Amino acid sequence: MNDMVDKIQELYKEIAMPLVVIIGGAALLLGVWMGSNFLLAGGDPEKLKKAKAQVKYYIIAWIVIFATATLTPGLIEMLKNWYQG
Repeated sequence: MNDMVDKIQELYKEIAMPLVVIIGGAALLLGVWMGSNFLLAGGDPEKLKKAKAQVKYYIIAWIVIFATATLTPGLIEMLKNWYQG
C-alpha cells in the first residue's frame, strides 16, 4: 500500500508543475481581459457591475487554486503516514 502512496505522490509532482504553468498562463490572459472590461466600461454602471463581479470570481478562483495547491502535498503526506503507522 505504501508503494501506491509513493506513486500518487510522484504523479502529483509530475503533473503539478505543468498544470501550474497552464493555469498561470490562462489566468494572466483572463486578468488582461477583465482589465480591458473595466477600461471599456466607460462609466456605464451595468458594465462596471459585471466587471466587478468577474473580478470577484477571479479572486475566489485564485484562492481555491492556491489552497488546493498548498493542501494537496500535505494531504498526500498524511495519507502516507497513516498507511505506514
